[in-house]
Amino acid sequence: AHDWGSMVVWEAARYQPERVKAVVGVSVPYAEWPGPPTQLMRMVYGDRFFYILYFQQVGPPEAELDADPRDTMAKVLYGASGVATAGREMPTELPPMEGTGFLTMMSEPPALPYTGPEGPWLTADDLDMYAAEFAHSGFFGPVSWYRNLDANAERGAGLGADRLTMPSYFITGESDVVRLMDPTGPERMRNLLPDYRGETIIPGAGHWVQQETPHAFNDALLGFLRSL
Repeated sequence: AHDWGSMVVWEAARYQPERVKAVVGVSVPYAEWPGPPTQLMRMVYGDRFFYILYFQQVGPPEAELDADPRDTMAKVLYGASGVATAGREMPTELPPMEGTGFLTMMSEPPALPYTGPEGPWLTADDLDMYAAEFAHSGFFGPVSWYRNLDANAERGAGLGADRLTMPSYFITGESDVVRLMDPTGPERMRNLLPDYRGETIIPGAGHWVQQETPHAFNDALLGFLRSL
């Protein structure tokens, strides 16, 4: 799921289709890059803030996120949840890259637990666990994933969507911020993927769809698996 999972699972299926019976992407739809991803992003965003471009610089992003891992995770997990993003539209103008951080535009989260359509989905104990793990490991590794987008795209050049011959499916939240940024994702997959079998868009869920709505998510996932 998400940037650190969905991108990986699409690529794994594309690189090794003979080893994959079926593939389910969560939150981030399959995409093909006609050029280096960060170059294309700079064409779109220019000198405006976009988190992937912000993460290209080494040092400042880690310093910002590492300063208080618990505060970072609280803001990130709430900020992309369905409660925080419901009814949101893409801003007409983004702040400048210069002087803007990843957490700058995130609102102060409410008291725990965070609650979604199916009830509480993040407790203080959950947040403490995330904070402890990132306090130990830091954010350099996760952020460096974004610094390798261009290298990964270059490595996979020439391997098209036609290799994804296995059944494929997509699950996302109705209020996922990725849907705001890339609303044509499902349509694109219908046109690109040879055996795309549709998508489930879960009402009220945000970017953390499998945490916010585990019952609806598992119903969608198991429904697809039973169809194989």
